[in-house]
Amino acid sequence: MPLFDGNDAAHWAAHYSWAVDGSGNGVDTSMYAARWAQVQALGVAASDRIIVGGAGTGYLVAAAHDAGFPNCWGIDASTQLTDTPGRFQIANGVLLVDRPMQGGGGTLARLRQLTGDDEFQWVVTEDLLTCYDPSDPDVADIFAACETVLAAGEPLTQIVHLVSCDWDPAFIAAPGFSQSLAQWQALAPAHTWLEI
Repeated sequence: MPLFDGNDAAHWAAHYSWAVDGSGNGVDTSMYAARWAQVQALGVAASDRIIVGGAGTGYLVAAAHDAGFPNCWGIDASTQLTDTPGRFQIANGVLLVDRPMQGGGGTLARLRQLTGDDEFQWVVTEDLLTCYDPSDPDVADIFAACETVLAAGEPLTQIVHLVSCDWDPAFIAAPGFSQSLAQWQALAPAHTWLEI
């Protein structure tokens, strides 16, 4: 079970409040553009198929599209997105499912429906793992699911986990798990880990 509960309205409000730029204009999208630039620097080609797990409202997906990567989609399972229509603006290309990156055949079928396939050259998790205690059994399931949707023949280094190493529940006002990048990397050393 994640420490950050995407089904809890208070967690969602706190999680996204820190991204507001302070001017009343909403989310600071430059932060997501910078995150995408980190991923893009790994060698992502504009024609590559990319899936973002834990995509939330789709800001990272939108940043990829804005940077010229049209084959990027997101997947998220937070009931705050599915149960409160109109409360959150969902960017195009985010698939809402019951259990992201762990869903089995039904999720794969929905990925094929949304994206035309269920394999991707790049699999990115966006602060998804930061929301879990690393000892949680779901973490191993997430790693396995990422490897399942990675296209055959692609290296495991093209599974990229974006994590917040300095997650501070007192500042962000939502639970999360803080550890060093080296500690995160030790969980799946063959994958790529980036601090955001």
